[in-house]
Amino acid sequence: MLTIDPAYIPLLKNIRGILLGTGSENEYKSLDWLAKNFRYHEFGVPPAQWQSISQKGKIRHIKSPFPECEIFLERIAQSVDTELSTVEAIAFAAMFASPLILLSQCAAERVRKFAIYVFRAEIFKNSRELGFSLRSCDSAASDMFAKFIQQAQKTLSGEIDINNVVMSRRTSAKEDGRKRFWRLGDGTQGNPLVLYLDLLQIIVKMRTENFQNCPITSIVPAICIEIA
Repeated sequence: MLTIDPAYIPLLKNIRGILLGTGSENEYKSLDWLAKNFRYHEFGVPPAQWQSISQKGKIRHIKSPFPECEIFLERIAQSVDTELSTVEAIAFAAMFASPLILLSQCAAERVRKFAIYVFRAEIFKNSRELGFSLRSCDSAASDMFAKFIQQAQKTLSGEIDINNVVMSRRTSAKEDGRKRFWRLGDGTQGNPLVLYLDLLQIIVKMRTENFQNCPITSIVPAICIEIA
């Protein structure tokens, strides 16, 4: 049974996104935009990024609500030869049923290997367009959480076939993206703006690990908030 940090519930109610950056200069503009436009919401920064993203206003450093999951995140990162900060941010977004907020196109490139669907469009032209899309991502994360966590648990226990699950999740992500973000286009032209990320395929390959009770296997919608 997992140990749950008692601070998890109030955080779950208040966190509206998990941040991922690469340290590039233009990401400070993205952070300032969040602080200015979402004064009544909080955004979480996982431990691996505490040195690069400071706490400011509603941007706060948070720990994993499930400490036992932390060792799994390091092993996932090692298995796919990527940064712990990337895997950690995706996993935290899943745990908090929140979108992953990518502070730049560089950050979007870091998560591409985990994407099961990429919605492409022109970079956001204004704050209103971006704000609406960010709220849509927040809704998507909440809507998908229970269904895909349960599906992943059945997959990891061997009840359902991983190949069927992979196809089903890709189809679901594509349908969700095109339904929610149709105002931005058909999803085929421009930059990667909304990416649907999934750790399940990688986790299934790590047969020696028991991830079944670790809630990091939902599909995570990620949005790049870089503004033109």
